[in-house]
Amino acid sequence: MKLITNSEALVLKQYVVQFLEQHYLSCPIDWSIDEQCKGITFFDNEEHYITFDDTLLIDLERHWLNPNFVPIPLRNGIAHPTTAAIVDDWATIFYLLSQYSECMQEEKDMHQRISAVHSLVVEKRWHERCLVNECAERILTTIQSKIPTFKWHLPKKAFRISHNVDRPFKYQGERWKVHLKRALGSYRFGNSIKRVSKELMRLALFPIAKDRIDPFNHFQWMINENVNFKSRPIFYFCPITQHPEYDPQYHLADGKIGNIVGLVHSGNGEIGCLSNYASSQSMQGISANWRAFLDQIESSTSIRKNRQHFQRFHPFNFAEQLMLAGVDEDSSIGFTDRTGWRTSCSLPYYLFDIKNKKISSVLEIPFCAMDQAIITPRYMNIASPEKVMIEMEKRLNDVERYGGVYCVVWHNDTFQYPFYRNTYWKLLKKAAQLGECR
Repeated sequence: MKLITNSEALVLKQYVVQFLEQHYLSCPIDWSIDEQCKGITFFDNEEHYITFDDTLLIDLERHWLNPNFVPIPLRNGIAHPTTAAIVDDWATIFYLLSQYSECMQEEKDMHQRISAVHSLVVEKRWHERCLVNECAERILTTIQSKIPTFKWHLPKKAFRISHNVDRPFKYQGERWKVHLKRALGSYRFGNSIKRVSKELMRLALFPIAKDRIDPFNHFQWMINENVNFKSRPIFYFCPITQHPEYDPQYHLADGKIGNIVGLVHSGNGEIGCLSNYASSQSMQGISANWRAFLDQIESSTSIRKNRQHFQRFHPFNFAEQLMLAGVDEDSSIGFTDRTGWRTSCSLPYYLFDIKNKKISSVLEIPFCAMDQAIITPRYMNIASPEKVMIEMEKRLNDVERYGGVYCVVWHNDTFQYPFYRNTYWKLLKKAAQLGECR
């Protein structure tokens, strides 16, 4: 399969083709540059070819970071008046994966994050589906209809269970009504009265007995369950406490943290860096976190895996910050206040460096569900373990249909309510049925 195009907005075209090659094609596409070409042409010989006009990609290049830029017309948004629908699909993939619209967005939440409430993806409810996957399939199906020898396949299905290590030695007390509400949900979810009563007693005695009734022995339990389901969980540790109100209150040199790291290594798990709350505020912030992380903790893998605490980053220079820190893989793209796909895509992809207009070397593993987003009262406020499980399962159907990675974020301190152990176990069991863990 060969592709001919011109050099105008070439990097944008290459980004989309790389995404298609990464997941849908068995063989790479050969490129050829011809300045006379009016768009993008795929062909195998003179009889079998298909040409796409690339007006939208050119328009995007011309309006790059223009403050008055109007979002490009999308197939499922505003109809483009002059361009073929298939080109809308082509440009939509770039537009969503690059998070270009978020760079133009001025509204921020209390943590100075891009507001999901004002997001085009949330406005159109694309976070509840996989629009990028749909666009890719339409493009490939169109090519196949014109070129019989062209073959493509659905991406593989996989899962990833990840954990943010937050408050591993501190019980966050809440009102007794909250505990009883979760106890009722635990009972309805299948736990016996005896077990529910025992769990409530542990919570009641913890402020007095502290470490003698340790509610955080779940690290060993989590590791064992992941081993049973052939999962390689990733535990993200925060190396620098810079903002006491939001950053985890522990130190990597603490012996208890060392014990947890040992458990992770013994259970074939992986370690990543949870870059702190303020890390994205300067170009060297993430690098400083990684230097502290590597100085204090021994990772079992050579791949540097990163996640931003509170999902604080700005798409404009995020890729550049990660590359400066030597990060190979990130998993920060997701919502903190709801489930769903932030870029409307279930597939891993390489971040686009919007600031320097180039494809980065950082592989992004988007997550689609976070326990705290569902449970926390200021977000979705779903306390029942049964309903939490239902919400977690919604995105499993997307991965079943489109392929990709079902990536979940589960904070360790959620187990201060032991009622969620069944939820976690059942979630892990269902995720493991998708396929390999990666």
